[in-house]
Amino acid sequence: MTSFYKDTAEFIKKYEGFSPTAQWDVNAWRIGHGSDTITYPNGTIKKVVQTDTTTRELAQLDLERRIKQDFEPRVKTQIGPNYDKLPGASKTALISIAYNYGRIPTNEIINAARSLSHTNLAKAIVDSTINHNRGTPYYDGLRNRRKAEANYILANYQKKYLNIALPLILGIAAYLMYK
Repeated sequence: MTSFYKDTAEFIKKYEGFSPTAQWDVNAWRIGHGSDTITYPNGTIKKVVQTDTTTRELAQLDLERRIKQDFEPRVKTQIGPNYDKLPGASKTALISIAYNYGRIPTNEIINAARSLSHTNLAKAIVDSTINHNRGTPYYDGLRNRRKAEANYILANYQKKYLNIALPLILGIAAYLMYK
């Protein structure tokens, strides 16, 4: 797996946690990092049943497979051609949302991603999901996850441009000091 898929898996694992035994979650038995499947090293994929157990290694393998084969293609289909133009942090955040919901849940997020505006996307992620799961025990955790996804986009965008701008600024400052 490439670094992008491993980084995306690490981001998702922060919010999904790990369960070695099957737990019921909304509509399916889930295991590992919130998955309804187990992926084995030989490529076999098994639907999770109540009596299943897994290891961290198998859960990692399953998560990376699902990101690459299930969730990235799903997000790509929803966003369209502009998906390929998005920076990695935006793709990671969108895949995290889709992993959590099963798809990108709002047109606001889809349209913001299509606009290629990192600020619009971050805002749409938080604002368009604000009432999702309200009144449930999961509300605060999911709100924090949406904020983390938005902040991940913004922080990586700022880091990218700081890496470009800082050497330029220092070069200009050095030039002006010795002029």
